[in-house]
Amino acid sequence: MAEEIIISLTSHGKRIERVRETLDTLVNQHWRASRIILWLCERVENLNIPEGVEVRYSEDYGPATKSIPALREFPDAIIVTADDDVLYSRWWLFHLLVLHKLHPHDIIYARGHKIIPGAPYKKWKWDRRLCLAGLMNHPTGVGGVLYPPGSLHPDVLDVETMQRLCPMADDIWMKVQSFRVGTICRRIFWPQKLFKPSDRCYIDAISTHNNRILSEKDTAAGLCNADIQLQALREYYGLDFPPKT
Repeated sequence: MAEEIIISLTSHGKRIERVRETLDTLVNQHWRASRIILWLCERVENLNIPEGVEVRYSEDYGPATKSIPALREFPDAIIVTADDDVLYSRWWLFHLLVLHKLHPHDIIYARGHKIIPGAPYKKWKWDRRLCLAGLMNHPTGVGGVLYPPGSLHPDVLDVETMQRLCPMADDIWMKVQSFRVGTICRRIFWPQKLFKPSDRCYIDAISTHNNRILSEKDTAAGLCNADIQLQALREYYGLDFPPKT
């Protein structure tokens, strides 16, 4: 039986008015997805979307709205997340899926960091080597992330804990849940050729609001919100992740 491949993304506010640009690139992929789902948290009249895109409504999980509803409703499908302010090459999904065929249990991604033990998030290095793979790889979205069935701990759907401890760092939440089941994360070949931010990519009010939760002590220590949320998850789950040395 063929695998079901679902491209999943979300949008909100004024961004919805221009999401058509991104959706057009997703519809025109060389390797077609089984479904493309745009998750919205508010009703929108006269939505401008291309044929082949489904619109579904969900509770608002912040940036995780692009992944959580799809993971819940389609547990046996391959979920590929995308961002609403990025334009994707026609060969983007093809590259993700080819590497998935070679490594069917790994999480495949196009952009991310190499985690540096003992270092704060801002010191983690961009992974620039071809097909870098390992438990210390940290996908960061934007370029897309492919999640095969079973690659995340079932707690990934525990939205109450996510919203309490990690409300604005969905990439950290997903990484912790993949680490808990030992899933390798693997980067695709030549990712820089497969996506680019659109001209409407910007830091929105949510990110601005999120920055306000940092204390002076945290800022002095060189920490960012990702560090604060990661530490909360580390303590909650009793994880040695990332390792301190």
